[in-house]
Amino acid sequence: MIMRITLLAIVFGLGVSPTSNSSPVSARLCPSDPKIATLLAGSSIVLIGKMDVPKQRLTEEAAKPSPGYLDIPIKVESVVKGEDMSSATVRFYPQDATYRLSNAAMLGLAGEPAILFLNRGDDGPVSLYFAGYTPDALKRATDLTVAATRAEASRQAKIVASWRANTTLPHFAKVRALIANLGQSMAISSSMYSTSLKRWVT
Repeated sequence: MIMRITLLAIVFGLGVSPTSNSSPVSARLCPSDPKIATLLAGSSIVLIGKMDVPKQRLTEEAAKPSPGYLDIPIKVESVVKGEDMSSATVRFYPQDATYRLSNAAMLGLAGEPAILFLNRGDDGPVSLYFAGYTPDALKRATDLTVAATRAEASRQAKIVASWRANTTLPHFAKVRALIANLGQSMAISSSMYSTSLKRWVT
Protein backbone atom coordinates (compact mmCIF):
# COMPACT_ATOMS: atom_id res chain seq x y z
CA MET A 1 0.00 0.00 0.00
CA ILE A 2 2.76 2.43 0.90
CA MET A 3 4.55 1.61 -2.34
CA ARG A 4 1.37 2.45 -4.27
CA ILE A 5 0.96 5.74 -2.35
CA THR A 6 4.58 6.62 -3.08
CA LEU A 7 4.22 5.70 -6.75
CA LEU A 8 1.09 7.81 -7.12
CA ALA A 9 2.93 10.77 -5.63
CA ILE A 10 5.89 10.26 -7.93
CA VAL A 11 3.84 9.67 -11.09
CA PHE A 12 1.76 12.81 -10.62
CA GLY A 13 4.67 15.01 -9.64
CA LEU A 14 4.41 15.44 -5.87
CA GLY A 15 7.85 16.21 -4.50
CA VAL A 16 9.71 15.07 -7.58
CA SER A 17 13.28 16.26 -7.76
CA PRO A 18 14.53 15.84 -11.34
CA THR A 19 17.99 14.44 -11.88
CA SER A 20 20.67 16.77 -13.19
CA ASN A 21 20.20 15.66 -16.80
CA SER A 22 16.43 16.22 -16.96
CA SER A 23 14.38 19.35 -17.48
CA PRO A 24 12.36 20.63 -14.49
CA VAL A 25 8.95 19.94 -16.01
CA SER A 26 9.30 18.01 -19.25
CA ALA A 27 6.55 16.50 -21.36
CA ARG A 28 7.66 12.99 -20.44
CA LEU A 29 6.55 13.59 -16.85
CA CYS A 30 2.95 14.20 -17.94
CA PRO A 31 0.68 11.21 -18.60
CA SER A 32 -1.02 11.18 -22.00
CA ASP A 33 -4.04 9.46 -20.44
CA PRO A 34 -4.61 10.31 -16.74
CA LYS A 35 -7.07 7.43 -16.28
CA ILE A 36 -4.57 4.82 -17.45
CA ALA A 37 -1.85 6.52 -15.40
CA THR A 38 -3.96 6.36 -12.24
CA LEU A 39 -4.92 2.73 -12.83
CA LEU A 40 -1.33 1.67 -13.48
CA ALA A 41 0.05 3.54 -10.48
CA GLY A 42 -2.61 1.97 -8.26
CA SER A 43 -2.12 -1.58 -9.56
CA SER A 44 0.54 -4.01 -8.43
CA ILE A 45 -0.07 -6.34 -11.39
CA VAL A 46 -1.24 -5.57 -14.94
CA LEU A 47 -1.85 -8.51 -17.27
CA ILE A 48 -2.90 -9.10 -20.84
CA GLY A 49 -4.78 -12.36 -21.21
CA LYS A 50 -8.06 -14.21 -21.57
CA MET A 51 -10.48 -14.96 -18.75
CA ASP A 52 -12.27 -18.31 -18.51
CA VAL A 53 -15.48 -16.90 -17.05
CA PRO A 54 -17.97 -19.51 -15.74
CA LYS A 55 -20.96 -17.85 -17.39
CA GLN A 56 -23.68 -20.07 -15.95
CA ARG A 57 -22.35 -19.84 -12.40
CA LEU A 58 -21.88 -16.08 -12.69
CA THR A 59 -25.50 -15.70 -13.79
CA GLU A 60 -26.71 -17.90 -10.93
CA GLU A 61 -24.65 -16.08 -8.30
CA ALA A 62 -25.66 -12.67 -9.63
CA ALA A 63 -29.32 -13.56 -9.05
CA LYS A 64 -28.72 -14.15 -5.32
CA PRO A 65 -29.24 -11.36 -2.75
CA SER A 66 -25.74 -12.06 -1.37
CA PRO A 67 -23.64 -13.70 -4.08
CA GLY A 68 -20.33 -15.41 -3.42
CA TYR A 69 -17.01 -14.53 -5.00
CA LEU A 70 -16.08 -16.30 -8.22
CA ASP A 71 -12.51 -17.43 -8.85
CA ILE A 72 -11.89 -16.74 -12.53
CA PRO A 73 -8.85 -18.33 -14.23
CA ILE A 74 -6.76 -16.17 -16.55
CA LYS A 75 -4.55 -17.46 -19.34
CA VAL A 76 -1.80 -14.84 -19.30
CA GLU A 77 -0.43 -13.78 -22.67
CA SER A 78 1.93 -11.11 -21.36
CA VAL A 79 2.71 -9.11 -18.22
CA VAL A 80 2.77 -5.32 -18.40
CA LYS A 81 3.54 -4.80 -14.72
CA GLY A 82 4.47 -7.21 -11.93
CA GLU A 83 6.13 -10.60 -11.77
CA ASP A 84 6.14 -12.99 -14.73
CA MET A 85 3.36 -15.57 -14.77
CA SER A 86 1.66 -17.79 -17.33
CA SER A 87 -1.63 -18.11 -15.48
CA ALA A 88 -3.47 -16.38 -12.67
CA THR A 89 -6.83 -16.28 -10.92
CA VAL A 90 -8.84 -13.16 -10.18
CA ARG A 91 -11.65 -13.01 -7.62
CA PHE A 92 -14.81 -11.32 -8.84
CA TYR A 93 -17.91 -10.33 -6.88
CA PRO A 94 -20.92 -10.68 -9.21
CA GLN A 95 -23.06 -7.85 -7.91
CA ASP A 96 -23.34 -4.70 -10.01
CA ALA A 97 -22.27 -1.39 -8.46
CA THR A 98 -21.05 1.87 -9.96
CA TYR A 99 -17.62 1.55 -8.33
CA ARG A 100 -16.70 -1.87 -9.74
CA LEU A 101 -16.86 -3.99 -12.87
CA SER A 102 -20.31 -5.00 -14.03
CA ASN A 103 -21.36 -8.57 -14.70
CA ALA A 104 -22.06 -7.58 -18.30
CA ALA A 105 -18.48 -6.35 -18.72
CA MET A 106 -17.10 -9.65 -17.41
CA LEU A 107 -19.36 -11.69 -19.65
CA GLY A 108 -18.64 -9.45 -22.62
CA LEU A 109 -14.89 -10.07 -22.37
CA ALA A 110 -15.07 -13.76 -21.47
CA GLY A 111 -12.51 -15.58 -23.60
CA GLU A 112 -11.48 -12.34 -25.31
CA PRO A 113 -8.08 -10.61 -25.12
CA ALA A 114 -8.26 -8.15 -22.23
CA ILE A 115 -6.10 -5.90 -20.07
CA LEU A 116 -6.56 -6.56 -16.36
CA PHE A 117 -5.46 -4.07 -13.69
CA LEU A 118 -5.07 -6.05 -10.46
CA ASN A 119 -3.99 -5.91 -6.84
CA ARG A 120 -3.14 -8.61 -4.35
CA GLY A 121 -5.39 -9.26 -1.38
CA ASP A 122 -4.60 -10.75 2.03
CA ASP A 123 -6.93 -13.72 2.00
CA GLY A 124 -4.80 -16.67 0.93
CA PRO A 125 -3.38 -18.21 -2.22
CA VAL A 126 -6.19 -16.90 -4.44
CA SER A 127 -5.80 -13.22 -3.77
CA LEU A 128 -5.95 -11.14 -6.95
CA TYR A 129 -8.69 -8.55 -7.25
CA PHE A 130 -9.49 -5.85 -9.78
CA ALA A 131 -7.81 -2.60 -8.78
CA GLY A 132 -9.07 0.86 -8.13
CA TYR A 133 -12.75 0.42 -7.23
CA THR A 134 -13.59 1.36 -10.80
CA PRO A 135 -15.20 -0.30 -13.83
CA ASP A 136 -12.13 0.75 -15.83
CA ALA A 137 -9.96 -2.00 -14.29
CA LEU A 138 -10.82 -4.30 -17.21
CA LYS A 139 -10.31 -3.19 -20.80
CA ARG A 140 -10.54 -4.88 -24.16
CA ALA A 141 -7.03 -5.53 -25.48
CA THR A 142 -6.63 -3.85 -28.85
CA ASP A 143 -3.49 -2.63 -30.56
CA LEU A 144 -4.34 0.88 -29.36
CA THR A 145 -5.15 0.08 -25.71
CA VAL A 146 -2.20 -2.28 -25.33
CA ALA A 147 0.21 0.27 -26.81
CA ALA A 148 -1.14 3.03 -24.55
CA THR A 149 -0.89 0.83 -21.45
CA ARG A 150 2.65 -0.31 -22.24
CA ALA A 151 3.75 3.25 -23.00
CA GLU A 152 2.38 4.48 -19.67
CA ALA A 153 4.00 1.59 -17.80
CA SER A 154 7.33 2.47 -19.40
CA ARG A 155 6.87 6.15 -18.56
CA GLN A 156 6.17 5.40 -14.91
CA ALA A 157 9.09 2.98 -14.67
CA LYS A 158 11.47 5.65 -16.01
CA ILE A 159 10.15 8.23 -13.55
CA VAL A 160 10.56 5.86 -10.61
CA ALA A 161 14.07 4.90 -11.74
CA SER A 162 15.19 8.54 -11.92
CA TRP A 163 13.25 9.83 -8.92
CA ARG A 164 15.09 11.36 -5.99
CA ALA A 165 13.38 12.69 -2.88
CA ASN A 166 13.82 16.44 -2.49
CA THR A 167 14.88 16.57 1.15
CA THR A 168 15.01 20.38 1.11
CA LEU A 169 11.24 20.73 0.78
CA PRO A 170 9.46 22.21 3.82
CA HIS A 171 8.19 19.58 6.29
CA PHE A 172 9.96 16.76 4.38
CA ALA A 173 10.99 14.92 7.55
CA LYS A 174 7.54 15.29 9.09
CA VAL A 175 5.75 13.98 6.00
CA ARG A 176 8.17 11.04 5.70
CA ALA A 177 7.49 10.12 9.33
CA LEU A 178 3.73 10.36 8.81
CA ILE A 179 3.90 8.05 5.78
CA ALA A 180 6.02 5.55 7.72
CA ASN A 181 3.54 5.61 10.60
CA LEU A 182 0.68 5.15 8.16
CA GLY A 183 2.31 2.01 6.80
CA GLN A 184 2.80 0.58 10.30
CA SER A 185 -0.80 1.38 11.28
CA MET A 186 -2.18 -0.25 8.13
CA ALA A 187 -0.07 -3.37 8.66
CA ILE A 188 -1.31 -3.68 12.26
CA SER A 189 -4.93 -3.10 11.23
CA SER A 190 -4.66 -5.71 8.46
CA SER A 191 -3.18 -8.24 10.88
CA MET A 192 -5.90 -7.59 13.47
CA TYR A 193 -8.62 -7.90 10.83
CA SER A 194 -7.23 -11.22 9.54
CA THR A 195 -7.00 -12.60 13.08
CA SER A 196 -10.56 -11.52 13.91
CA LEU A 197 -11.88 -12.99 10.66
CA LYS A 198 -10.19 -16.35 11.31
CA ARG A 199 -11.66 -16.49 14.82
CA TRP A 200 -15.11 -15.63 13.49
CA VAL A 201 -14.94 -18.27 10.75
CA THR A 202 -13.66 -21.00 13.06
